[in-house]
Amino acid sequence: MPVRITGLNSGLDTDAIVRELVSSYSTQKDNIVKKQTKLEWKQDAWKDLNTKIYSFYSSQLSNLRYASAYNAKKTNVSDATKATVKASNTAPVGKQKLEILQTAQSGYLTGSAVKTLNGEKAGLTTAMSALGVKGATSLEVEVGGKTKHVDISATDTIEQTIEKFKDIGLSASFDTASQRFFISSKESGEAANFTIKSSDSTMLTGSELTVNGGPALLITKAEELGITTTKEIKFDIDGERKSITINPEDNINDIVNKMKEIGLDAEFDQRNGQTPKFIIRNKEGENATFSTVVDDDSRDVFGALGLLDSSQGGTAYGYTNKVTDVLSTLGLLDKEHGGSAAKVEGQDAIIKLNDAEFTSKDGNFSINGLTISALEETTSAITINTTVDSQGIYDSIKNFFKEYNTLIKEMDTLFNADNAKGYEPLTDDEKDEMSDTEVEKWEKKIKDSLLRRDSTLGSVSEAMRTALAKSYTINGKSYSLASFGISTQSYLSAAKTEKNMYHIDGDSDDALTKTKDDKLLKAIAENPDDVAEFFSQLVKGTYEALDAKMKSSSMSSAYVVYNDKQITKDLTDYKDKIKKWEDKVKYYEDFYYKKFSGMEKALAQLQSSQNSLSMLLGQ
Repeated sequence: MPVRITGLNSGLDTDAIVRELVSSYSTQKDNIVKKQTKLEWKQDAWKDLNTKIYSFYSSQLSNLRYASAYNAKKTNVSDATKATVKASNTAPVGKQKLEILQTAQSGYLTGSAVKTLNGEKAGLTTAMSALGVKGATSLEVEVGGKTKHVDISATDTIEQTIEKFKDIGLSASFDTASQRFFISSKESGEAANFTIKSSDSTMLTGSELTVNGGPALLITKAEELGITTTKEIKFDIDGERKSITINPEDNINDIVNKMKEIGLDAEFDQRNGQTPKFIIRNKEGENATFSTVVDDDSRDVFGALGLLDSSQGGTAYGYTNKVTDVLSTLGLLDKEHGGSAAKVEGQDAIIKLNDAEFTSKDGNFSINGLTISALEETTSAITINTTVDSQGIYDSIKNFFKEYNTLIKEMDTLFNADNAKGYEPLTDDEKDEMSDTEVEKWEKKIKDSLLRRDSTLGSVSEAMRTALAKSYTINGKSYSLASFGISTQSYLSAAKTEKNMYHIDGDSDDALTKTKDDKLLKAIAENPDDVAEFFSQLVKGTYEALDAKMKSSSMSSAYVVYNDKQITKDLTDYKDKIKKWEDKVKYYEDFYYKKFSGMEKALAQLQSSQNSLSMLLGQ
């Protein structure tokens, strides 16, 4: 707003006069602002209430509209130290026989204590060489039915060795207090068991292969590695000499397959993060060994494949330690192979339920509505007893009415709120004349009354009350909520906002009805099927009644009970109107200030003329 200096010649309070002249326009603008503010408050009130209505609709009403929701079962087992059992709604009522023949177990290897060569305690940073490992060795480990390899060299630390066991899918650790390795399956059950094979195998790890500055791949051809003519290379495998022929057009995958055909366990390692190289192991028999036969005719081929070791002028290296010796050094040689490590085999849990046998890898069984966790083996059958959970069903119905009562009380409180006639949102000037406490009370009076006698609110409330007041015929007998001791207070005795709240006879948490006979719990125990059918129909009817109020329309969005679209449109209209009245106020302010400015200028000229005349007369 521009700064104006007025009234210097006239002595008039121009600002006050202009405010009065445009006050009618300002009042129009303020009235629309108040309507906008009041509608925004009403929108907030509806949003809050709609959230609560939708929560009731999507949880309690949605969950309890099916008869299966009233079929809660409970179960107990004669020996809880042997098994835990939970029953779902579909579990059959009655007694069943359970035997636990075997519990689930993870494969577990507890190593014997390791010893360093200098007699000091080993730690995570201790190298394998300090334990007596020389050169390198490849451990063959079968994990979950698949053969994998753990490559250990003298330069590896204990921590690095542990990580290599983890990389192939096992859990591994080293306890510095007991100086032992611990290896175990990550999961229980026979399928996840592992075995470390004790053999005297040999292995050759090639050097890195590159082509044109990049890593070699399985599709890389021999000629790209420098093999330009057909060549033969030989291997001694378990005392027998065998050979393969390599053509320039053969790719690395072809070469790997040719090595496999003569009895070698060959692969080309090109995994992410790994150096592309050949890895060759012996394939047949625990004591089988192999070696490359390098002569003048084949040296260049072995060199091109990266399979020349340091003694042959290359950088490939072989694993020559006996696996049995390395396992013994690490304390991982089990008793079956002459060591002292303790191995527990992974196994499935096996149970018999009513003489039918079932297996599980983790000891948890889901059978015909029962969830059984096998804890210990049994020497004789134990009993599972499943019954109707009357209290559980009762609690579900009680919780339903607890939430309904909370919601309907709030709706009735809003609908029957005190009249706030004469109260309108305050302008900034009006707030300045009041204390913060007074402003807060004033606005609360308005906000509390925003949904008073609201037709939409009344319609939603009426739909819910009508649905719960209905009767349903089950097996030829008519039932209503009153049949189960569930009713509202008398209209005259109930508080104004509690007339539509329901009370359950015999409810220990309800001071009004706790001394009455508990008809509901008795009906659930004696006739659970009729109770389930009645309440499922009652809740379903209430769900459908509320669902009809929450359908999308031109005035409201889906799952919204009030006219949110219309409110949004009205707020936009108010915003446009306020802008127009603000422009009109500014226009007339500028208009009147311009008029007064002209008057001040004329007065200044008049005063100047008078001063000149006075000076002439004075002479």
